[in-house]
Amino acid sequence: MRCSACGARCDPNRSFCRRCGSAVFVDDADFAQMRRRTLEAAQEAVDTVRSAARDPRVESVRRAIQRRPARQATQRAVPAPAGAAAGAGCLAGLVRWAFFVGLIYFALVSLQVWPAVREMVDAAVRGEQVDVLPAVNRVRALFDLAPIERAPQESGRAPGTPSGDAPEPASRVADPLAPVAPPQAAPPARLTPPRVLRQVQPRYPADAFQQGIQGIVVLRARVESDGRVSDVSVVQSIPALDAAAATAVRQWIFEPARQGGTPVAADSTVSVTFRKSP
Repeated sequence: MRCSACGARCDPNRSFCRRCGSAVFVDDADFAQMRRRTLEAAQEAVDTVRSAARDPRVESVRRAIQRRPARQATQRAVPAPAGAAAGAGCLAGLVRWAFFVGLIYFALVSLQVWPAVREMVDAAVRGEQVDVLPAVNRVRALFDLAPIERAPQESGRAPGTPSGDAPEPASRVADPLAPVAPPQAAPPARLTPPRVLRQVQPRYPADAFQQGIQGIVVLRARVESDGRVSDVSVVQSIPALDAAAATAVRQWIFEPARQGGTPVAADSTVSVTFRKSP
């Protein structure tokens, strides 16, 4: 594995380069391909400049300028300085070499910034937030500028701040477009269950009495707000005694259930005992 920033060989088990601290690694094949493409681009630019300098059209224009007609006799010809041609040639050479140096420097900068740019592209492809600070700091390092420090997050404390002196977070402005939480409903008032005021004893069925059937029948009575029973259902059944027990409970009178002092309808579980006396 090689570091894509400085090209040094790196241990694949480490998470950063020991020479430059970069966290991006490529294998030898990818590094060689990336270096070959950069050199090919630089060579292509050099060849383009050289071919433009040897273009016959450029040479024809230069000769046409040299053969332009003399000025009119009324105008005094101004002789050109002796070193003008030499100066123009030196200037062209300087411009050409400046272009080559700039191209090479651009290639070096691209090699240094490319890992950070690739990280930003990968983050954009994954749909994550793109962080441009690493690329900016790499460019600043090439010009010997101090890196830009990342501002501390609002929820945490700044680096070096003691835990006991953590700065208080700034007050946040409420978002006018944020959904408003519905008001919490008041807890319901306590429900007081119904209470029996008058019971009616059931009639013991003759067949059940002769057969010696006895026991307890459990029923659920629906007590209305006026204290009367509107419905009865059997919870624990004795088939021979259910009908007699339900008939008796329908005649019972209750004190209705109350919620917040107001009579309300509620269910009440009652039991009716059938016991054959000795």
